[in-house]
Amino acid sequence: MGGVPMERENLLTEERVRAWLMAHDDFFSRHSDLLPEAIQASGRVLSLEAGQLNRLRDQSNQIQGQLDGMIHRIQHNESIYQAFHSVQMDFMRVRDYAGRLKAAAKGLEQTFEISRVTVALAEEAREMLPGPLASGVPDALQDRLFLLCDRQFSELFGRDGRVVIRMGLERDRDGRFFGAHENMIRSEALVPLRLVDDDGGIRIVGSLNMGGASPSRFLPSFATDLVQNLADILTLNLQQAVPHHS
Repeated sequence: MGGVPMERENLLTEERVRAWLMAHDDFFSRHSDLLPEAIQASGRVLSLEAGQLNRLRDQSNQIQGQLDGMIHRIQHNESIYQAFHSVQMDFMRVRDYAGRLKAAAKGLEQTFEISRVTVALAEEAREMLPGPLASGVPDALQDRLFLLCDRQFSELFGRDGRVVIRMGLERDRDGRFFGAHENMIRSEALVPLRLVDDDGGIRIVGSLNMGGASPSRFLPSFATDLVQNLADILTLNLQQAVPHHS
């Protein structure tokens, strides 16, 4: 019978050794004493390089995570900016002052899920709108617009006129900013309505008031730049909404 002789089948050849080592790639890690010193030293170098490579991979993953976080924040901030822009455009389309106040308040409530948004005006602001406010708050703005004295605003905002964030026991709970909705408010952001004089002086003529049903809805870390910008635009547009204002 033909075939390969038994002694040839058991013969070790270079090809067979190579194939066996490839099939058992952990052989030399278990028998490193069979390796020449040069190869062992090279192995230690490779081990160090492998450790450095792993550290570089970790650093790369951290950088990628930071980059992803930055991109997410940029996209989030862009969506907030676009939402504020939409609210501004909606109330600027309305010609009368009462309509603009209501559009600004409802737009903020719907867009940013704020429980209640109102406006409070000081005596100086009422002088800006002598006709519409001659007999008090119009029916269309009941519980949306509140009339306060100048002293109350100066005590609240001081000279700088910065946004006031209050929550819990810090709140006055006297109903002067949220009226009949006071009992549902747990935190608030009061944004000054500011007029800037020609010499750069700031006059507080009212406030845009945002109330949250959750104690954590408005916190000291609340970003106020965009909402202050909205309040400034609202102030200027209230002036323009009254043709006879000098």
